[in-house]
Amino acid sequence: MLTGPTVRLRAVEEGDLATLASWRSDPEHYDHFYEFVPISAAAQRAWFDAQRGRRDEINFAAQAHDGTLVGTVSLVNIDARSRRGELGRVLVGHADYRGRGCGAEMIGLALEYGFDHLNLNKIVCEVLAHNERAAAAYVRAGFRVEGTLRDHVYKRGGFVDVDTMALFQADWRRAAAGG
Repeated sequence: MLTGPTVRLRAVEEGDLATLASWRSDPEHYDHFYEFVPISAAAQRAWFDAQRGRRDEINFAAQAHDGTLVGTVSLVNIDARSRRGELGRVLVGHADYRGRGCGAEMIGLALEYGFDHLNLNKIVCEVLAHNERAAAAYVRAGFRVEGTLRDHVYKRGGFVDVDTMALFQADWRRAAAGG
Protein backbone atom coordinates (compact mmCIF):
# COMPACT_ATOMS: atom_id res chain seq x y z
CA MET A 1 0.00 0.00 0.00
CA LEU A 2 1.29 3.45 -0.91
CA THR A 3 0.77 5.97 1.85
CA GLY A 4 0.94 9.75 1.84
CA PRO A 5 0.10 12.37 4.47
CA THR A 6 -3.64 12.39 3.67
CA VAL A 7 -4.43 9.33 1.55
CA ARG A 8 -3.21 5.86 0.78
CA LEU A 9 -3.62 3.97 -2.46
CA ARG A 10 -5.02 0.45 -2.37
CA ALA A 11 -6.66 -1.92 -4.82
CA VAL A 12 -10.20 -1.17 -5.93
CA GLU A 13 -12.51 -3.52 -4.04
CA GLU A 14 -15.97 -4.80 -4.87
CA GLY A 15 -17.42 -2.69 -2.05
CA ASP A 16 -16.19 0.48 -3.82
CA LEU A 17 -18.16 -0.10 -7.01
CA ALA A 18 -21.44 1.65 -6.11
CA THR A 19 -19.61 4.76 -4.95
CA LEU A 20 -17.39 4.78 -8.04
CA ALA A 21 -20.42 4.44 -10.33
CA SER A 22 -22.14 7.37 -8.60
CA TRP A 23 -19.04 9.56 -8.91
CA ARG A 24 -18.52 8.65 -12.56
CA SER A 25 -22.21 9.40 -13.25
CA ASP A 26 -22.02 12.90 -11.81
CA PRO A 27 -21.90 15.42 -14.72
CA GLU A 28 -19.42 17.47 -12.69
CA HIS A 29 -16.98 14.57 -13.11
CA TYR A 30 -17.79 12.82 -16.33
CA ASP A 31 -17.52 16.03 -18.30
CA HIS A 32 -13.75 15.71 -17.79
CA PHE A 33 -13.54 12.10 -18.97
CA TYR A 34 -13.71 10.78 -22.52
CA GLU A 35 -16.96 9.00 -21.69
CA PHE A 36 -20.03 11.15 -22.12
CA VAL A 37 -22.76 9.04 -20.55
CA PRO A 38 -23.37 8.15 -16.91
CA ILE A 39 -21.89 4.85 -15.72
CA SER A 40 -24.43 2.28 -14.52
CA ALA A 41 -23.76 -0.05 -11.62
CA ALA A 42 -23.70 -2.93 -14.12
CA ALA A 43 -21.14 -1.16 -16.31
CA GLN A 44 -18.96 -0.39 -13.28
CA ARG A 45 -19.16 -4.06 -12.27
CA ALA A 46 -18.26 -5.19 -15.82
CA TRP A 47 -15.21 -2.90 -15.76
CA PHE A 48 -14.17 -4.29 -12.37
CA ASP A 49 -14.46 -7.89 -13.56
CA ALA A 50 -12.58 -7.14 -16.80
CA GLN A 51 -9.67 -5.32 -15.15
CA ARG A 52 -8.90 -8.08 -12.65
CA GLY A 53 -5.72 -9.88 -13.54
CA ARG A 54 -4.73 -7.46 -16.30
CA ARG A 55 -1.04 -6.84 -16.45
CA ASP A 56 -1.28 -3.64 -18.48
CA GLU A 57 -3.20 -1.57 -15.93
CA ILE A 58 -3.26 -0.95 -12.22
CA ASN A 59 -6.28 0.75 -10.69
CA PHE A 60 -6.05 2.31 -7.27
CA ALA A 61 -8.70 3.46 -4.84
CA ALA A 62 -7.55 6.43 -2.78
CA GLN A 63 -8.61 6.16 0.84
CA ALA A 64 -8.22 8.71 3.62
CA HIS A 65 -6.51 7.44 6.76
CA ASP A 66 -9.90 7.26 8.49
CA GLY A 67 -11.07 4.77 5.83
CA THR A 68 -13.13 7.20 3.73
CA LEU A 69 -13.02 6.47 0.00
CA VAL A 70 -11.69 9.68 -1.57
CA GLY A 71 -11.11 8.91 -5.23
CA THR A 72 -9.31 6.89 -7.87
CA VAL A 73 -6.14 6.97 -9.92
CA SER A 74 -4.77 4.44 -12.41
CA LEU A 75 -1.76 3.51 -14.45
CA VAL A 76 -2.98 2.06 -17.74
CA ASN A 77 -1.56 0.97 -21.08
CA ILE A 78 1.54 -0.22 -19.26
CA ASP A 79 4.15 -1.39 -21.75
CA ALA A 80 6.90 -3.21 -19.84
CA ARG A 81 9.12 -3.56 -22.91
CA SER A 82 9.12 0.16 -23.70
CA ARG A 83 8.89 1.05 -19.99
CA ARG A 84 6.02 3.47 -20.34
CA GLY A 85 2.50 3.80 -19.03
CA GLU A 86 -0.33 6.27 -18.87
CA LEU A 87 -1.68 8.04 -15.81
CA GLY A 88 -5.44 8.19 -15.90
CA ARG A 89 -8.78 7.91 -14.16
CA VAL A 90 -7.72 10.58 -11.70
CA LEU A 91 -10.83 11.51 -9.76
CA VAL A 92 -11.31 13.07 -6.35
CA GLY A 93 -14.92 12.02 -6.05
CA HIS A 94 -15.58 12.79 -2.40
CA ALA A 95 -16.56 16.46 -2.22
CA ASP A 96 -15.04 16.98 1.25
CA TYR A 97 -11.58 16.16 -0.10
CA ARG A 98 -11.55 18.39 -3.19
CA GLY A 99 -9.29 21.41 -3.15
CA ARG A 100 -7.23 20.01 -0.26
CA GLY A 101 -4.31 18.61 -2.28
CA CYS A 102 -5.61 15.03 -2.35
CA GLY A 103 -5.53 14.87 -6.14
CA ALA A 104 -1.90 15.98 -6.20
CA GLU A 105 -1.07 13.45 -3.50
CA MET A 106 -2.83 10.67 -5.42
CA ILE A 107 -0.94 11.59 -8.59
CA GLY A 108 2.35 11.68 -6.68
CA LEU A 109 1.78 8.24 -5.16
CA ALA A 110 0.83 6.77 -8.54
CA LEU A 111 3.98 8.28 -10.08
CA GLU A 112 6.06 6.83 -7.26
CA TYR A 113 4.57 3.42 -7.98
CA GLY A 114 5.15 3.76 -11.71
CA PHE A 115 8.73 4.95 -11.48
CA ASP A 116 9.96 3.11 -8.37
CA HIS A 117 8.02 -0.16 -8.48
CA LEU A 118 7.40 -0.66 -12.20
CA ASN A 119 10.63 1.08 -13.28
CA LEU A 120 8.82 2.98 -16.03
CA ASN A 121 10.89 5.45 -17.98
CA LYS A 122 7.98 7.60 -19.14
CA ILE A 123 4.47 8.22 -17.88
CA VAL A 124 2.08 10.05 -20.17
CA CYS A 125 -1.39 11.46 -19.67
CA GLU A 126 -4.08 13.06 -21.76
CA VAL A 127 -6.22 15.94 -20.59
CA LEU A 128 -9.18 17.57 -22.28
CA ALA A 129 -8.10 21.09 -23.23
CA HIS A 130 -10.94 22.71 -21.25
CA ASN A 131 -9.89 20.91 -18.04
CA GLU A 132 -7.49 23.59 -16.83
CA ARG A 133 -7.56 22.39 -13.22
CA ALA A 134 -6.32 18.91 -14.17
CA ALA A 135 -3.70 20.30 -16.55
CA ALA A 136 -2.36 22.54 -13.77
CA ALA A 137 -2.17 19.56 -11.39
CA TYR A 138 -0.19 17.55 -13.94
CA VAL A 139 2.20 20.46 -14.55
CA ARG A 140 2.76 20.79 -10.77
CA ALA A 141 3.56 17.06 -10.71
CA GLY A 142 6.24 17.64 -13.36
CA PHE A 143 4.43 16.77 -16.59
CA ARG A 144 5.12 18.80 -19.71
CA VAL A 145 2.90 19.18 -22.76
CA GLU A 146 4.22 17.15 -25.68
CA GLY A 147 1.49 18.04 -28.13
CA THR A 148 -2.15 18.68 -28.81
CA LEU A 149 -4.52 16.25 -30.50
CA ARG A 150 -6.86 18.61 -32.32
CA ASP A 151 -10.59 17.85 -32.39
CA HIS A 152 -9.81 14.53 -30.74
CA VAL A 153 -12.94 13.93 -28.65
CA TYR A 154 -16.57 14.74 -29.32
CA LYS A 155 -18.18 16.33 -26.25
CA ARG A 156 -20.75 19.02 -25.54
CA GLY A 157 -21.98 18.97 -29.13
CA GLY A 158 -18.57 19.63 -30.64
CA PHE A 159 -15.02 18.43 -30.92
CA VAL A 160 -12.53 19.09 -28.13
CA ASP A 161 -8.75 19.23 -28.24
CA VAL A 162 -6.74 16.92 -26.01
CA ASP A 163 -3.31 17.84 -24.67
CA THR A 164 -0.81 15.00 -24.35
CA MET A 165 1.63 15.37 -21.49
CA ALA A 166 4.61 13.35 -20.31
CA LEU A 167 6.96 12.96 -17.38
CA PHE A 168 10.23 11.06 -17.55
CA GLN A 169 11.68 9.10 -14.67
CA ALA A 170 14.97 11.06 -14.76
CA ASP A 171 13.11 14.39 -14.50
CA TRP A 172 10.90 13.04 -11.70
CA ARG A 173 13.96 11.85 -9.75
CA ARG A 174 15.77 15.14 -10.29
CA ALA A 175 12.76 17.10 -9.01
CA ALA A 176 12.39 14.75 -6.01
CA ALA A 177 16.04 15.34 -5.16
CA GLY A 178 15.46 19.07 -5.17
CA GLY A 179 17.10 19.74 -8.51
